[in-house]
Amino acid sequence: MTWAPPHSESSKWIELRSTNDSPFGRHPAGGTALQLTPNRHRRPVDLGRRAATIVAVVLWMTGFGIFAVTPDGTGLVQSLDSQLSASLHVVGWGPTELTRALGSPIVIMLASPVVCLVLWKFGPFGKRQLRPIAVTAVAGLVAWLPAVVVRRPSPGHLGDLSAANTTSFPSIAAAMIATLVLTTIAAAGIRARLGMRVTIVGVGIGAISARLLTASAWPMDELAGVLVGLLIYRLLDGSIIRHQPSSPLARRSRHLGAVTVAAMLAIGVPVGWSYVTILRASGDATVDQRTVEWLRDNGLTPLVDRGESWWLWRNLPSPTATIAELPAPPITTNITASADSQLPPALAATIQPSLPGEGIWTAATADSAGRPQIATTTLRPDPSHPSIVAGVAWINAATTKLTLIAGTRQPGGGAGPDGGHVPAASLGSLLAVFNSGYKMKDTPGGALIEGRTTRTMVDGLATLAVRKDGTATVGEWGTDLSASQGYIGLRQNLHLMVRNGVIIEGVTTNAGGKWGTVRNTLPTWRSGVGVTATGDLLYVGGNHLTLAVLANALVHAGAVTAMELDIHRGMVTFNLFTHQPKLTGHKLLPDMTRPADRYLSADWRDFVMVTSR
Repeated sequence: MTWAPPHSESSKWIELRSTNDSPFGRHPAGGTALQLTPNRHRRPVDLGRRAATIVAVVLWMTGFGIFAVTPDGTGLVQSLDSQLSASLHVVGWGPTELTRALGSPIVIMLASPVVCLVLWKFGPFGKRQLRPIAVTAVAGLVAWLPAVVVRRPSPGHLGDLSAANTTSFPSIAAAMIATLVLTTIAAAGIRARLGMRVTIVGVGIGAISARLLTASAWPMDELAGVLVGLLIYRLLDGSIIRHQPSSPLARRSRHLGAVTVAAMLAIGVPVGWSYVTILRASGDATVDQRTVEWLRDNGLTPLVDRGESWWLWRNLPSPTATIAELPAPPITTNITASADSQLPPALAATIQPSLPGEGIWTAATADSAGRPQIATTTLRPDPSHPSIVAGVAWINAATTKLTLIAGTRQPGGGAGPDGGHVPAASLGSLLAVFNSGYKMKDTPGGALIEGRTTRTMVDGLATLAVRKDGTATVGEWGTDLSASQGYIGLRQNLHLMVRNGVIIEGVTTNAGGKWGTVRNTLPTWRSGVGVTATGDLLYVGGNHLTLAVLANALVHAGAVTAMELDIHRGMVTFNLFTHQPKLTGHKLLPDMTRPADRYLSADWRDFVMVTSR
């Protein structure tokens, strides 16, 4: 008499029988089924719990990938992963066609039918023999979901924009290999010899090891992929999650859960109130800006930086996209024929053929004598990305005045006498406003705005300085500029980008992090201000600009000394104003994300106001 195991994990019956063709030996002829008894130990499969587990793992892997293994190589565990990869890559071999094939989900899926053919020898063809195909495919899909969001490149390609669309974490190949190995052994069952099991496991380990030893994959990626494969096997092919009867342990778990909920509420209420407080704080700021500010104020700056890094990689500009025309000038005005010569010379196009109007200055505002005050143009500053457009504004020192105005939160200490916005007395002569620098906690320097000093001025830092007559300049504090020169407005922000018309060494690689925490290879909204050889100011801003592209654009526009201002979406603003029939704002670039009337009401951030002289 033998026991025949049920044909599926969800079987509700155990069959006891006597048979002649048992794989364990022959029994007396005429075997007859003796009894069918219900299996009281099996419970219905909880599909909802399986699905919830898979969703939780996908979300956890995605979050871990975003904050720990960001594509630019600045992730929280990247240094450890790099050390592990270097220690494993002792053979000195690089990726081969074989290791690339082992990392291809298509190749692995093609191997799974071969496995099914081998399994035929262990029993009649049925769903048990097809199980490796289905479960392996599911494992690949579950690993692909976080991988396609994280977009981590393989070793040797960190920071490489051309590799930004790879899906290295978690390893899809490792997840599928692990699942295929386990499901194959399970489908073969007790009839598979020990040697065959060892061989199958050895093949799986060898495939993953080959990828590690040739630096085709990161250790962290392969480990995460194997964990995903184990999970999918356990959920879909291994031990099944079942409903369990209530027990004292279960009841204690419920009590523990209630205590946990109470503790979370005790923590969540003050945290929630803190967040609501910053959402209600006075001053104009977007919800995402307020949220980021709150996260940074509560010690989560590293996570915010990692999130920004990941987001920029997920939104890289296309290297092949092109545009047929440039944005129209935001506003135009007439100037006298003699004043036309006061405009800067046209800028040579960096990409040929040039587009209509590219690099050609258009007077935006003029004084009562017809002399230009502000002129604007657009250019394509990045030859490797011909669809990127930067806006340039020239500010005539002879016909304009500049004023630094404090925001409600920056540079600190609340709004100044002007209330964090363009003062009412200046509305009639208002020409333009543009953004200032980083938050003061993100730059080591100081500021002098509206008669108030924030921290102290630091030698060696780039500084925008406003003189008593309303003219402004850009220079290095302690070398070009000093307190003895009697400036009424000062704003420091990182280090100079351009000196004597030449980009400073280290800018293109952000050497030492002197120009911010975001890697230069990550294009984002950026802005900068410079001074020309004749003492006029230049403002350059645009989306998808790297440090190198911004610096080149400032030099190309005619800046002999230049510094970076604020960066990122929502921070870069340059608005021009017309006064008839009423005061109306106009964006320098139409895709600048903040409204055209920004700074007319109280704003969180300090800014620069340009008025008629």
